[in-house]
Amino acid sequence: MENPEIYPRHKKIISSKYLFKSKKAKIIAGSHFLKYTDEYKNDIKTEIHEKLVFAHFPIRSKIQLKKKVIPFWISKWGMNNRAPRDILDIHQLGILFNAIKENGDIPHDKIVKYSIEYAMLLDFSISGEMININIEKLDKIKNDLGSKLEISGSLNTSFCKDKLKLRYTNYNENNIIFMKSMLKETDNTIMFLNRESSDREVYINNLNQTLNENNIKYKENISKLEYEQQVLENKYKNLINENNNLIIHYNNLSNDKKNLIINFNNLTEERDNLLNSRSWRITKPLRYISRKINGLKRKDNEKL
Repeated sequence: MENPEIYPRHKKIISSKYLFKSKKAKIIAGSHFLKYTDEYKNDIKTEIHEKLVFAHFPIRSKIQLKKKVIPFWISKWGMNNRAPRDILDIHQLGILFNAIKENGDIPHDKIVKYSIEYAMLLDFSISGEMININIEKLDKIKNDLGSKLEISGSLNTSFCKDKLKLRYTNYNENNIIFMKSMLKETDNTIMFLNRESSDREVYINNLNQTLNENNIKYKENISKLEYEQQVLENKYKNLINENNNLIIHYNNLSNDKKNLIINFNNLTEERDNLLNSRSWRITKPLRYISRKINGLKRKDNEKL
């Protein structure tokens, strides 16, 4: 275990049956992680043991490698949270899958190389960033092993056959097991992608229906707005016409006012000219006598 914080895949889960039966715990992702519900998070205590170390060989034979890589690669496309292809291609799973796909078989020397480098050259940190293992440390491992590392096939379990109960894995070199596993994952993935495609089609149909309904409402709203716009434009035109009429009326009144002022000034001038004329001064006594006579006449008429 190099660094438990950066390489969680380098850990294996050791647990009791009690957690699985009573606390609904599950081991996932190659026995690297223990999963349980939040209701038991205060009851279940996990610990990274620093001293307990065991040898684990992720790659043990050609058939085992194919069974490990190909179905797992296929199953990756049956996940909702699957990574993009370009990310998977540079991960150890993608590197091994593409090597098998391109060559059709795996040479013995490649098996040895992959066994040493598995989960060491490329990995991802907890934050999701790709990291590189110390190449010098990897070279030291290769030099120390030299030709001592041999992959001879299946693991011999005869020494504990009476005590060991194998689950999920048959260590015999058997192409039938590999084909069954690959076809099972292929079928599951195809069914998932088919459901995903159907769900996507339903989603698209619902989206199109919503868009059509919104388009109808949009057109109705546009028609209403256009009608209201036309009404406002007519009102605006009427106000403009009324305003123009008021301006014309105002101008006419201004002209009438000017004419009245001119006439008033003319009459004033005529009056002043008349008052200042010689004839007006000469006839002043006559106008006085005339007013007196008219006054006497009015008095006589009143007496009668």
